[in-house]
Amino acid sequence: MPPPRQDLEAYKSLELWDENRGLEIQTRVVEKQKITSPGEVKLQVFSNEHLPDNMTLILHFLKRGQLTTRTLKLQPNYTYTSGGSDYGHHEWIENGDIICTSGWTGPNCLTPVCNEGCAKGGICVAPNRCTCKPGCNGESCEICVARSGCRDGDCVKGGDCVCHKRFEDNRCEKATVDIGKMTRPGDIEKGSKGKKVGSAGITDSTPRRTVFKHVANLEFDSDFGPELRAVVFISIEGRIASDYLQIENIPSCSSSALAETSQSGGGLEFSKKLQLLENW
Repeated sequence: MPPPRQDLEAYKSLELWDENRGLEIQTRVVEKQKITSPGEVKLQVFSNEHLPDNMTLILHFLKRGQLTTRTLKLQPNYTYTSGGSDYGHHEWIENGDIICTSGWTGPNCLTPVCNEGCAKGGICVAPNRCTCKPGCNGESCEICVARSGCRDGDCVKGGDCVCHKRFEDNRCEKATVDIGKMTRPGDIEKGSKGKKVGSAGITDSTPRRTVFKHVANLEFDSDFGPELRAVVFISIEGRIASDYLQIENIPSCSSSALAETSQSGGGLEFSKKLQLLENW
């Protein structure tokens, strides 16, 4: 009976590279499939530089104790969804440059734009969407929310309660009276009223580079299973960028006929006469 088919699964964490670290790649499985060996799985390769045409991805792994090499052709995969991703919100043009999609700006289209800005210290986190600090509300953080229970006072900075004349304490509930003298409350700070901070005021000095995506098809045969551990790398003009690829739960199969049988769900029937002749 052939082994049960299982999902292929591999994980790799991708971060935006510092531009001073040189050529780098990261490789992962992008399609989880129920397959047998022989079969095929699609790999996605991320690079921090534009790769030349006809670039190949080289895999080194052990097969029965012997070093084995596989060479895969990389195909560009520069299609980005309109919603963008953590790698940038942009579209590609013919010369390899990028243009930012609507609502995004910056060297790699990673800075959102809020047309109305974000008031009272709010931060623009997505196109026309602000994250307000505690005590502020509204689409542009323009609504000042006073401290809970504020009675005879006003909200100025957000989450506060600045008392009117002749009132004091935390919620401005207590009237102040002094015989022969009226107590003057402190001046209300005016510097922050109505001031808005847009996305242009947000600075991020972290260097970033655009992430380029390629795909390659890896064919499984009897060389693989039940696990693949490979060193993958590319070479460009003497520079080498490498990564480690691990794929688990690869169903084993000794022949294409057995693979076809396992896929159809049928069994194998052997001729006793043929077996006797082979043994003889």
